[in-house]
Amino acid sequence: MESNLTPGAETSKLRFFLDGNAGLTKSHRKARKEIAKVLAEFGINVTSLPSQRTFDSSEMTQWEYCKKEGRVMITHNSNYLRIAEKDLNHPGLIHCKIEMHFAGEIVLGISELYNELSPGEMRGKILYM
Repeated sequence: MESNLTPGAETSKLRFFLDGNAGLTKSHRKARKEIAKVLAEFGINVTSLPSQRTFDSSEMTQWEYCKKEGRVMITHNSNYLRIAEKDLNHPGLIHCKIEMHFAGEIVLGISELYNELSPGEMRGKILYM
């Protein structure tokens, strides 16, 4: 699902980005697709690397994309933890171990955050699932 907001525009609801590393193995890719599909069905604005066809998949490019678009990154790549700790001006980071959770648990956690936090409340935060 693509955003029709102006890049960097503030919104009253959280928007998410599933990074390319959230699907390294076949089972991870399947879980990432399921997570994105269900979140979108719940009306939650989520996008991922595959939907950005001309997108450079480097970590810093994905990070800068999230910052520019005001999207909370969902990842299991621990490199983003180091990036987020150094760069506190970000929309938020959710670090989850996909292999340790069922897609439904991740969707439940994300939907709770979506309903409870504003983008301002999530800014600069690192959350673990």
